[in-house]
Amino acid sequence: MATTISVDEDTRDQLKKLGEKGESYDDIVKQLIDQYIESRYQKLEEDKEEFEALE
Repeated sequence: MATTISVDEDTRDQLKKLGEKGESYDDIVKQLIDQYIESRYQKLEEDKEEFEALE
């Protein structure tokens, strides 16, 4: 089921630049979410290693 979200024109334009020909905004947003989650996971792992080193 599709839904509509509002974004500023600038945000829409940036999304267009991130995507490749044939990619939907949904595809681009999903990739950004995946990258964000991976980045957060890596940060947590780094923090965990730093904490363990202090013990």
